[in-house]
Amino acid sequence: MRRADWHFMMLKAIWA
Repeated sequence: MRRADWHFMMLKAIWA
């Protein structure tokens, strides 16, 4: 995972 990947996943989890 990239350093921004976990950030994106976290945001997706929040928005979802």
